Amino acid sequence: SIAEQLGVERRSAFLNMVSGARAAGTNAAYDRAFKVFEEFCGVKGVSALPAAPATLADFLLELQRRDAVHG
Repeated sequence: SIAEQLGVERRSAFLNMVSGARAAGTNAAYDRAFKVFEEFCGVKGVSALPAAPATLADFLLELQRRDAVHG
């Protein structure tokens, strides 16, 4: 996960830095979206960070497929 990659102190400092730049709801939405991406990467057995371009493309195609099925 991103927390493991950044370490507790760096993650905390980073989140403090960016939290003032956006509304709390925006940060929560970004966090939820990234968790979906991390789960996708885990299922695929690939790294979320740094993400390969092909991983991002596959993720976006999966989101489009989900929207077509559930939309």
